[in-house]
Amino acid sequence: MKDIEKAIEEGLCCLIPIYKDSMGNVTEIITEDGKEYIVYKALKTILKLICKYYGVDINAIRQKYGNIVNQKIIVPLPLSYDVLLIPFKMRKPIFLKDGSYGYINIFSIEEIYEKDKITKIMLTNGKEVKCFNKLKTAKEHLNKGKIILNDASFKFRYNTTFDNYYFYEEFNSPATKGDIAVLKKEIVEIKETLMKKSGES
Repeated sequence: MKDIEKAIEEGLCCLIPIYKDSMGNVTEIITEDGKEYIVYKALKTILKLICKYYGVDINAIRQKYGNIVNQKIIVPLPLSYDVLLIPFKMRKPIFLKDGSYGYINIFSIEEIYEKDKITKIMLTNGKEVKCFNKLKTAKEHLNKGKIILNDASFKFRYNTTFDNYYFYEEFNSPATKGDIAVLKKEIVEIKETLMKKSGES
């Protein structure tokens, strides 16, 4: 658990299921600055421990955000305002229960592209990750993460409505009903504050 907590504190970038000689099915964690940690546990277990660290019920958020992106499995997992894990197929499992999917933090994805008929994901730390999804499918996974980022429930939970990182994207896209509800609430609060101040003066 120490390595997991250290990786979280350094900034989660990528969780990759791998096979390690003599250790079997383990997980590689890459941090924002490019450090790599090998944790001798299956990714499924690592994911539960990370969710526990953030105080998140993995089944609850899968159900909630799965409804938003109309998907029951392979659902993006928002854990905090700066960690939203997108699932990508990252290996061919030897045994079915080993799993083939890993996760990449949406904020750590620089580019998804195809090279020599292989899908590649370039991370913001300069590392490149091989993806076993087709390019179109990988981009669809990323877009589902973006849908969650722009959903009103995510904004309310993590207070990201006016996050500078997404300022341009937020205000360069059509307003949703959730966006309008947020603005209406804020306008009413501002109006009430101004009326109160004018009554005191």
